[in-house]
Amino acid sequence: MSTVLKLLAGVVLASIFIGIFITVWSKYSEGAEETEFKNDAEEMANEIKFLNPGSQIPSYNITVPEGCELRFENKAVIADTNGGLSYDTGVELIGPTLDQGSYELTLQRTENGVEINAE
Repeated sequence: MSTVLKLLAGVVLASIFIGIFITVWSKYSEGAEETEFKNDAEEMANEIKFLNPGSQIPSYNITVPEGCELRFENKAVIADTNGGLSYDTGVELIGPTLDQGSYELTLQRTENGVEINAE
């Protein structure tokens, strides 16, 4: 086999392996972002449980990955990642539905529950 064909075969194989690596890495990082999002939502729900009336959390940062959504329904924080995970807070929640993006949330405990505002 000539040197040119060996070189061409090497380039083709390298391209295949690089393509596989990029695909696997992309799927891995997507999963890591979703896991961090779920953990952050659960942590926020736990903080809300112990928020005393009249107090507030001045700043809570969360990133919602692509294809996911963060909702506040009744007494639950819902981290929707193609099948929502619901984290109970024990108090009524009033807040927006958040799509992909990074948000700074303020959480204010009122007599009616917890109000969540996003910036």
